Amino acid sequence: MGPITVVTDETGALTRLDLLGVGDSAELPKAVDAADDDPVHARIHHQLHGYFSGERQVFDLPLRLEGTPFRQKVWKALREVPFGRTVTYGELARTVGSPGAARAVGGACGNNPIPLVVPCHRVLASIGIGGWSAAPGLKEALLAHERVDLTGLS
Repeated sequence: MGPITVVTDETGALTRLDLLGVGDSAELPKAVDAADDDPVHARIHHQLHGYFSGERQVFDLPLRLEGTPFRQKVWKALREVPFGRTVTYGELARTVGSPGAARAVGGACGNNPIPLVVPCHRVLASIGIGGWSAAPGLKEALLAHERVDLTGLS
């Protein structure tokens, strides 16, 4: 996996996380390198390194997510999906009080500016793995890292 780019605001809140450089076969990074000595970025680096090394399952970072009220509800609900668990787009739609809005939930997941920390990779289609806006194979690699059984999903 190539570099992970993070963007923070003036308060130190994470506003964007880009997962870059994944080719046809997604592999999780062996280590995450810090780009600078900034304490905010060092904290983010430490937590990402902990996730990828298997030592961290929950991120504890200040976030600033900008989006519609519906997307805000979806992103908040995503943060409640535990490590190693999955939900379907339909289940998440019901959780946010919009039972007929599975496609809109998919749109919110696809527009998530902080994937991984706001774990949209844990949302599956009712008939299989479903899509993800990041690089091909990365959703499956993240779920495998979290020991999610993907047997029978397409």
